[in-house]
Amino acid sequence: MIDYIREQGTINPSADGNWSFAPIADKAKITFETSPIARNHLKNLTGITYLETLKTGFAKYRIDLSKPASGPKMKRHSDIIYTVKAGDTLSHIGQRFGISWRKLAEYNKLANPHRIRVGQQIRIPNGGATRASK
Repeated sequence: MIDYIREQGTINPSADGNWSFAPIADKAKITFETSPIARNHLKNLTGITYLETLKTGFAKYRIDLSKPASGPKMKRHSDIIYTVKAGDTLSHIGQRFGISWRKLAEYNKLANPHRIRVGQQIRIPNGGATRASK
C-alpha cells in the first residue's frame, strides 16, 4: 500500500476499487484531519463523519470502523492490451503492471512464455495491480 501511495502521490480508492476499510469487532474510531473540501464527498459515504473545521484551516473527521464503510460502487477495470516492444520480456511487462510473468503467461495462454515477439499483444488482467503503462 505504501509503495502504491508513493507511486501515485495520493490515496485514491476509486482509482482501482480493490481496497476498502474492513469492519472491526470493537468500537474503534479513527480521528483524522484533512481538507475541509472533503466534506463535500461525504454525502455518498457512510462511516465517515465531519466533526469540525479547525483554526489551522484543516477539518477534523472520524471514521467508525465498527461498521462497514460504504460508498459508490466501483466498476472493475477492463483488461489493458499491451503491445510488446523491442527488448521487452514477460517479466519486464509484469513488473511494469504489478503482476507476475507466470500469471501473464497463464492469462494469455502463452505456449512459451520466454518467447514473445515485437508487436504481439499481451492482455493485462483488470488493468494490472498498481499502475498503468508508461
